[in-house]
Amino acid sequence: MKLKNASKLGLSLIIAAGINGCNPVPGHKLSKDERVWDMHWMYSIFEQNYAPLEYKQELYKFDMKTLETKYDSLAIASFDLDGADSNDAFYDLMFSYVAEFHDAHTSPSLANSSLPGREKVAYLGFSGFRNGDNLVVKNLMSTYTKAEGFPIKEGDVILKINGKPLKQAITDELIAMRNLGNDEANFTYHMNKLFYRVSTLNGLPKDRAATLLVQRNDKTFSTTLPWVVQDMVDLKAEQQKVEDAKKKKGSSLSSKLKNAFRIADAVNPFRFNFLGFDGRVQNPLEAIQKITRFPVQALDAEVQYKMTDGFRFVDNYSELGLLPELATEDESEDADDPQKKISDTRAIPEHIVPISAGKTYPAYVTPVKLTGKDGAPTGQTLLVGYIYLDTFSPDESDENKVVAEFRATLAEFQSLGVKNIVIDTLNNGGGSLSLGMKLARSLSNDKADVKMPYFQFKKSDTWHDEFQEQSLNGANPTIRDLAKDALLDWDKSDAHSKDRLSKPHSLDILAPFALEANPDLNAKFNVVLLVNEMCASMCDIFAGILQDNKLATLMGTRSMGAGGNVVNHQEAPSSHLDLRQTESLILRSNGAPTGTTALDATVYVNNKGPGELIENKGITPEVEIKVNEYAKDKYQQVLQKAMDLLAGNAVAEAIPVKPPVRHPGFKY
Repeated sequence: MKLKNASKLGLSLIIAAGINGCNPVPGHKLSKDERVWDMHWMYSIFEQNYAPLEYKQELYKFDMKTLETKYDSLAIASFDLDGADSNDAFYDLMFSYVAEFHDAHTSPSLANSSLPGREKVAYLGFSGFRNGDNLVVKNLMSTYTKAEGFPIKEGDVILKINGKPLKQAITDELIAMRNLGNDEANFTYHMNKLFYRVSTLNGLPKDRAATLLVQRNDKTFSTTLPWVVQDMVDLKAEQQKVEDAKKKKGSSLSSKLKNAFRIADAVNPFRFNFLGFDGRVQNPLEAIQKITRFPVQALDAEVQYKMTDGFRFVDNYSELGLLPELATEDESEDADDPQKKISDTRAIPEHIVPISAGKTYPAYVTPVKLTGKDGAPTGQTLLVGYIYLDTFSPDESDENKVVAEFRATLAEFQSLGVKNIVIDTLNNGGGSLSLGMKLARSLSNDKADVKMPYFQFKKSDTWHDEFQEQSLNGANPTIRDLAKDALLDWDKSDAHSKDRLSKPHSLDILAPFALEANPDLNAKFNVVLLVNEMCASMCDIFAGILQDNKLATLMGTRSMGAGGNVVNHQEAPSSHLDLRQTESLILRSNGAPTGTTALDATVYVNNKGPGELIENKGITPEVEIKVNEYAKDKYQQVLQKAMDLLAGNAVAEAIPVKPPVRHPGFKY
């Protein structure tokens, strides 16, 4: 993947701060007063902007004021827990407070620094990915070589740490500091983080060493590794030496460097890059920009803030991890090959016909031979189309162009006689609300209406200013009038009344007249939509739209349940913490709760009928399978099960894939 626009980024304030905030963490020990001030800054942000406050209090049985009193005391007590030059206990406390809300969109972050003594990292020397209840080791640090006799090898499966299954260790040590509100999402999100710890992210380990239970092929053994603890600046310097040494041996910056840390450099945040859930490099600065209400033109003229861009799962990008590859601006010639984009993270059938229109969202058609339930060949072949819908925030910024490509892909499917489609949204973290709704609308022609979900927004300055801007400067009189209607829903001076939320509005109001039917669609496709616990935010919403309008059968694991938009708020006065907030709630499109125009927490928590919230509930597939158990084979078995479902009364034969996807170190 090329790092688009990286060369245009200047030495702006936000880059110098390490991406996440305006200032790095402080170099002095915070006083008791400073700690309390920062806690009260967080309380005020929740009070002013947090949409599901009453809902969370009802769902998780806590009282906001009681919680504040508790954390004021803990903030003061953290002063004595921290050393002479440390704020670690207080940082842990701030993260723990936000975790009380069980919210995937609501998350804190502390900016990393190029200065020493600000943050520490502890690591064991490897990284990997979740497969079922365990971690598959994918990479070793570049400073650990086979010659050194390091006991962990690529392909090993980590079963336990310090005698605990990994899920239990995550529950005991990490979820209290970052809770996504979905158990499976928590385990996937934290699985790799369990083996590297950052003082400004997930807390340093309490023990000096970690004892691991490891499976290699058909053997199991234990090994004890020390936690290597370093200042972040020292670690950056060490990794830079590794990079320099490789350059001296003949490799260049255009080559792919294995096992580099992804740490944001204070000047150039793309010196070390960042991984998404599928192991793909992401553009962190652009993601933060698109959920932050500040002028971004000075940073990059091509990145513009839009309210509808805030429907994504965005978390702390200063985290530490291991890259399988370090992508650079001069990668190999096939870096932009759409099919390579799929093969990096998914198994691809051996016999496919690539779809030429599938540039943003790669697609292909594959023939699938069918057998009867008795295993006997039927002689029939099913043509199946596949679309890799990995994000709702693609590199291509022109939404209309992306929608046109998507519709052209569907048209090519039709011309080839394809009636059955698999749309893959596994690990899709969301993105643009308007793009997602347009793509959903593309799956239906003008003879069938597609009903969009409702939303309720927090009566905050964020939304007030957005609608006021549209009411004054909207593209046409009708759009301006719709914005005025939303403004009439509350008086700004009454923003802190008991009616925190607006009445339910259709999401159409955020994309008026943009959700056009697909007139070129001759008939409805038979669609299987693949979802899992890392399908979040706009991906949650997209899955809900397709399910509620009967446009697809969902297969996989319940989606994350990040049911609203997210806005970034900068920054706490002492620690310089940023706080992202959920500022609206999405309701399923089969109707809105009756009997109230504001939030009735009891109705929302217990409601199983029209207008069910997505927040903390997600979208439950009709066909449930444990997707994460098949990660090591790039979800080959998940694709096979989707083919079986499309086959109906028949069964799809085993799909040969290319290239082999089995991970080294496994015995099959």
